[in-house]
Amino acid sequence: MDKKTLKFIKHFTAQRMSQTQDQFHGFSHADNVAKNARLLWSLLPHHLAKSIDLNLLQACAYLHDLHTTQYPASFRNFLFESKLIKQTLPQTLDQLPLTSSERQLIYQTILHHPLAFPFHRLNRHRSLYAQLLQDADLLDQFNPQRLQLLRLETKPTFFHRLKTFLVNFNRPNTVRWLIKHFANLPDLSLQVYNYRWHHFQYIESGDSQQPTILFLHGYADSIYTFLPTINQLSTQYHLLALELPFHQKRSVYNLNEILDYVSAFLAAKQLKNKHITITGFSLGGLIAAHYSIKYPQDIHNLIFLNSVPIPDTPLFKISTYILFYLLKIPFVSRLITYFNLHYFTAFRQLQHDWFSTFNLRHFSKSIHQTTLNILKDTWHQPQLLNQLKQLNINIQAIFFADDPIISPKYTHIFTQANIPLTIFPSGGHADKLYTWNLALTRFLQPNHYIH
Repeated sequence: MDKKTLKFIKHFTAQRMSQTQDQFHGFSHADNVAKNARLLWSLLPHHLAKSIDLNLLQACAYLHDLHTTQYPASFRNFLFESKLIKQTLPQTLDQLPLTSSERQLIYQTILHHPLAFPFHRLNRHRSLYAQLLQDADLLDQFNPQRLQLLRLETKPTFFHRLKTFLVNFNRPNTVRWLIKHFANLPDLSLQVYNYRWHHFQYIESGDSQQPTILFLHGYADSIYTFLPTINQLSTQYHLLALELPFHQKRSVYNLNEILDYVSAFLAAKQLKNKHITITGFSLGGLIAAHYSIKYPQDIHNLIFLNSVPIPDTPLFKISTYILFYLLKIPFVSRLITYFNLHYFTAFRQLQHDWFSTFNLRHFSKSIHQTTLNILKDTWHQPQLLNQLKQLNINIQAIFFADDPIISPKYTHIFTQANIPLTIFPSGGHADKLYTWNLALTRFLQPNHYIH
């Protein structure tokens, strides 16, 4: 499907959705599902991603709820959604400039995506298009912004009431079980780490008997940045990616609190004193380095990924302190977030990752304040690389020649300290997500680095 046809379908859907009274199935929901579908597609292994027409998948997302413009929301209509789709979708598709093959694929995908009665209509037995659409739709079912609409909805369905009760009752394990049981979503995106009465996400994959690699994300991204790499290496390693706490809780942390959080996670996973590999991306590299110094008995390999120790110069310190006080003002913090997401190329890649953009928009103050706290606390431990070299830890650094934030010109910091360095030609600051993950996957192949 070409972009012109997709644009026509998007405009057609927006016009039709403007007539609906159902706040849960308006155009904003369809647009969110299309964004989620793009995210899920980007996380597929390359050979599967090539088999999907991304424009066609997005067209399915825009059209999947058009039947709700003709039928009011009710528990009965939820149960028999597939029947309603059969009655209304063919007439809708006749109005669109589609080829016969596109028409058939869209019809089958939308027909097989609902969580409808009977519940054997699950995506595990359907096409990859139907699987992606169902999972993208379900991701938005638990979108906090969408759940907020329940307070405004005058006639919510039984399913909406049940979902809201479970989420508001703060039982993530129950919600996780329901999603896994009824929607066949993978375990990767459904694991919750309970720490001090709060719930944080993590990804875990692979055999726990294999060498363990822990990934720490950066200031502005999420654990899902590492998902393609984890998918590729899950047969060779035990892999973990941990969400940093200031991305899900409106609190400002210092460096020691972050290190204690990571330590408690490893203790919960029974990985203390197991000599694992810790890989930190950008700000996560700084956290990983400090963790290695504080808990050297836990770490065998340390990998700086698009990351360098911060410069200990008066200008950098002064600018950090000025920013620290400016970013206490919520408006300033939100303004910087808006600027980054819309105009700074290195952060625009986050638009494919709903989790990253949501966290930045809703937790911008805690993210910015904690980041600056980590930078300030680092100055109390000068000569970071020299301290690391005195430990029995293998250290390596990975750079990308086209990184617009952490330029390869900083590589001299590692070469002067005689730390092995690998520079890949393309990947940016993870903004070229496919080549970035491909390079990381190649680097982490057995017998290359991990030993």
